Amino acid sequence: MKRVVIVPGHSYKDPGAVNESLGITEYEYCLNRTLELLKGDTWDDIDVVLKTRNRSYSELPGEIDSLSPDYILELHLNAANKKAQGSEVLYCRASSRGKRMAEIIQKNLVQRLNLADRGAKSKERKEAGGHILWGTKAPCVIVESFFLDSTRELHRQEVYEALRTSIREIVDKGV
Repeated sequence: MKRVVIVPGHSYKDPGAVNESLGITEYEYCLNRTLELLKGDTWDDIDVVLKTRNRSYSELPGEIDSLSPDYILELHLNAANKKAQGSEVLYCRASSRGKRMAEIIQKNLVQRLNLADRGAKSKERKEAGGHILWGTKAPCVIVESFFLDSTRELHRQEVYEALRTSIREIVDKGV
């Protein structure tokens, strides 16, 4: 059985991006998508595990590694200038498996959300997101589904379907 650890980005103390008009934070949105994935399907051959940040961000890779994952997805939402749009998935430059995971997830997000394709992007250790991408043993990606600060709708069902399809495809293809 493969284990997929899903980490909602940020925390209650550090909620991340905010859409004031819709009254939701990045952490709330990503946590809810993770909970949907946990209850939405019977994953007979996949152990989907929720991991929230307990302490500091610097300790997160070790906390995740202690769960012995095969794959790691950290869910985030972008924020910029209240105008930017699109989806992107980040991966560790040195991880061919992470790159393949990012490409699969990006393909499914773009198909489901019909937003701009910002691509699967490699990250270096010192860049934003690099700590978790480079610090875990299993391949890890950071999923930036859309820009929370510039959307009028939250794409709940579409993001759920894209992630569900992606997890199934990653495991089935043995990425």
